[in-house]
Parts: sequence; C-alpha cells; structure tokens
Amino acid sequence: PAREVAVGAFGLGAHEVSNRRFARFVERTGYVTESERFGWSFAVEAFVSPEVNATITRQVHAAPWWLPVERADWRHPNGPDTSIEEAMDHPVTQVSLGDAQAFCRWSRPGGRLPTEAEWEFAARGGKSGRRFPWGQSVLTGAAKSTYRMNFWQSDLDEKLVRKDGSVFNLYGFGDRSLAAVKEYYGARNLALDGYKATAPVDAYGPQNALGFHNMVGNVWEWTSTPWESADPSFPSFGENAMVKKGGSFLCNPATCNRFRISA
Repeated sequence: PAREVAVGAFGLGAHEVSNRRFARFVERTGYVTESERFGWSFAVEAFVSPEVNATITRQVHAAPWWLPVERADWRHPNGPDTSIEEAMDHPVTQVSLGDAQAFCRWSRPGGRLPTEAEWEFAARGGKSGRRFPWGQSVLTGAAKSTYRMNFWQSDLDEKLVRKDGSVFNLYGFGDRSLAAVKEYYGARNLALDGYKATAPVDAYGPQNALGFHNMVGNVWEWTSTPWESADPSFPSFGENAMVKKGGSFLCNPATCNRFRISA
C-alpha cells in the first residue's frame, strides 16, 4: 500500500551507468565482476546465438526464456560471441548487487545506491500520483505515438488487447502461462520504440523536470532497500535480495508491468 516516506538530501546520476563509464571503473581499479568470477550468467534466449543456445541444457523453470550462459558477463552480455563494442553508450548489464555497490564507492566519495524511497522521489520529479515520470500514458504527444521509454513490443501485442483497450496478462492463463510468455518473447520483436534491446543512456530525453533519463524502462536499477514480504510469516529472501526499480526493455503490460514508478 502507498505510504508517506521522508527523504533527506541526496545525489543521483542523471543517467544509467553506461558500458563506457563502467569500463573506465574496471580499467582504473582492476575490478572483476561476479559473473566473470563465476564464469556464467543468465541471458534472454531471444538474444543468445543459435550456436551457443545449442550447447545449453538447462533453463530457469519459472522463466524458461532465461538461459544460463557460460562466459556471459558485462563485456559479453548474451554469451561469449556477443560484445558491447557497438553499445558503449548503452547501460552496463550483468551487474550484481556487489558489482553495483563497488562502482558506487568508486564513483564519488561516499557513493552508494539509492534507497527505494529516494529512487521513487527522483522518478516522480516533484509530482505525485503519476504512473510514469512524465505522466499517466505510456505514449505521449497529440497522436499518442511518442515513445518516452524502452520497453518490449511484440508481433503478438495486437492479439492481447481487449475491446476496452486493456491488455491480457499472460500470467493469467494458469498452467499455460509460462509457455505463453515464452512464445511471446519468441515472437518477432517490433522495436517500435527504436531499439530491440537496450537503448543509449540518454535516449528519449529527460523523463521528468529534474532531468533524469531512463528511470523507467531500459534496464532494472538496483536500490539499497531489502526486499521484504508484506506477510511476516513469509520466509526471508536473504541479505542480498534488494529492491530493483524501473523495469527494463523486456517489460510489457502483457508480461511484466513493472515500468511504473510505484512498481
């Protein structure tokens, strides 16, 4: 439920951390990310090459479109045959909580991740009651055709719209839900927002009056607030389970409606 939270003065970067900036951090500190140390990470099947996919024998049971990929890391986000060379101004990915905290400490004296409340304060940009940093609608402009963030558009989207304009949630199909979501991400990626995957950190312009870019959409953003269930009897998620905000380019009302400020 919504609640009022007071936040003190804090600083927050206007953009997500780009591959270029993260590379500078690694170059100057010699830092090795957790996925590099572990030797693998997860990647979305739609972006894994057929050659690498053919070597994979496992998948995430609750999200079978995510695959464990050997030698996937921030430099090779979708496997060893992928690269960030053409995406240096895109946000860095394959970054764990520990990696993000290490970058923040390097970035400035006292650098840290924002709390969930601080993140939402920044995303709201001095306004209240908005679904998105800029207002209530995903698309803006006179024709409602201007994209303000990076999210997923599928060839199947038109089939999922009800007569009243609302969207079917694919997780509402019971035992068929996971297969439906996997089919959705396997369908043609229309990229109507201009990008099939991540977008540059300055894409779409400022999302609110404070000048923040890509607070919602593009990639998930770590906070320092522990993830806790509203049910006190629910088991702990563990000390490294922190709230992530903003959703990502994989979000869509049919699958992951998490690109809202409050989500």
